[in-house]
Amino acid sequence: MIRMCRTYSRPGRFRPVLTMVLLAIVLFLGWLGLEVYFAVTAKPNPTIDYGKLAEEQIRTYQVDREGEDVWSLLIETTMLFGDTIADLQDEETQIVWGTGYYSFDAYYEYESLRADLEEQEADSPFFETSKFDELEAHRRMAIEALGKWDEMGISRRLDEIAASGKAVRPMPDTTQTSMIEILLPELGTIRNMARALLARMIIARRAGDWTLYAKSFEQGLALGRIEMDQATLIDRLVGIAIRAMMFGQLGNDLATGELPAEACELLQSAMDRQSKTSPLSHSLDIELNMLLDAVQWTHDRRGRVILSRIRQLDYSGGPGPSIMNLASIVFPRRAETEAWFREYNERVKAIAERPVAQRCADQRSGVAAEPEYTSSWKTVIQDLLVPAYSGIIRSDDQLRMQEYCAGVMLAIERYRNANGKLPDSLELLTPEWLEKPATDPYSIDGNLLGYRVLPERDERGRTYMLYSVAFDGEDNGGALPTENTYDALRAGYPDTDYVLTEPNR
Repeated sequence: MIRMCRTYSRPGRFRPVLTMVLLAIVLFLGWLGLEVYFAVTAKPNPTIDYGKLAEEQIRTYQVDREGEDVWSLLIETTMLFGDTIADLQDEETQIVWGTGYYSFDAYYEYESLRADLEEQEADSPFFETSKFDELEAHRRMAIEALGKWDEMGISRRLDEIAASGKAVRPMPDTTQTSMIEILLPELGTIRNMARALLARMIIARRAGDWTLYAKSFEQGLALGRIEMDQATLIDRLVGIAIRAMMFGQLGNDLATGELPAEACELLQSAMDRQSKTSPLSHSLDIELNMLLDAVQWTHDRRGRVILSRIRQLDYSGGPGPSIMNLASIVFPRRAETEAWFREYNERVKAIAERPVAQRCADQRSGVAAEPEYTSSWKTVIQDLLVPAYSGIIRSDDQLRMQEYCAGVMLAIERYRNANGKLPDSLELLTPEWLEKPATDPYSIDGNLLGYRVLPERDERGRTYMLYSVAFDGEDNGGALPTENTYDALRAGYPDTDYVLTEPNR
């Protein structure tokens, strides 16, 4: 008899380790899938209109100033200015404006430019003599362009601009476009207009028209003041450059020629009216908006950095492959990066607000001119965005020095007009011609500027020497750097002074 076998099924044994491993793999693959999805679909998440915040900060800073906002009038004036040079052509040579690299500097730097060409001609048998024609043609065209200013209303508009203390560039909605991508086409035109004002100063000086001379000087200072107030450090640097040009020309004229009392009074009034420029701390706080805006445009809604967009910050390339955003998991989040920029900005301001003499002394003892941070793979955004603050601080110091010493030189000239001779010492200027003693900003001990009356007019037409101990803090008797006058104001040029009565090189 055949035995019938009955098959029984037994339940499988539960294996918790294997189950946990499989579950972990499934979860990991799911998480990885999500991360890949987030990486390839990562988009910026701009939520704050930093452009509007920058505008509000500027308006708040200017709230106590007189006048209406003249920014739109400034843009209108730049357009009219562009019309004066748009179709310029020299009748004698048929050379059009803009040929070569000349502009209005062909007039206000004519002597030095011609000397450079003569030196090039002597050094090279291949020198193109047509460069002399270009220089002469631009000199004539500069005069022609300036001759149109009154007719086109440029002078009147510049007077209105100079009379107002308020001007704010309207900013677009930076939740729609990043601040770093905003174009500033007017900057070049404004700076070129300042060059035209320098040429106008020289024309007025040669004609003895001191009213026009002082007016052109003041209009240039106003353009620089307005730019220094605006929303980027580039604006500030352009404003510094403009005001430095104006003070440089005045300083040269004061050093090499005796200005009449009428001119001195007009110039002093112009300087007083245009003296209120924004401190560097203002520009640093405004610039912080741009940095924070760049952060929000390089992070997604989860606060993760979008690595594929990083190269666009410095225009080194287009967007990278989206898959690279997977690595964002190990990078600092948006909040941490924003906090880094805010803290760094405060450290820069703390340095910039210290007296220049103390900062120079610190640098001589090895203290960095700007806050240091250790660059690493975690600081990829900082490495691209943080500017060279030491250069910006130095530019600001240089302008303050020029402005301050222009006031001292003007006081010396006013004393000479009143007394028929130069003061024997700077102490005699206080308090009638200067409210405070002419101390040297670079002197750690608060000594007066270096001053020496020359026994006779020298080959440059100077009758006195005025100088600062500059970066090294030592009185070197007015010894000059070998190349650039401004070198004395920075590290690396010991045993030199910054000579205010030396034409800037």
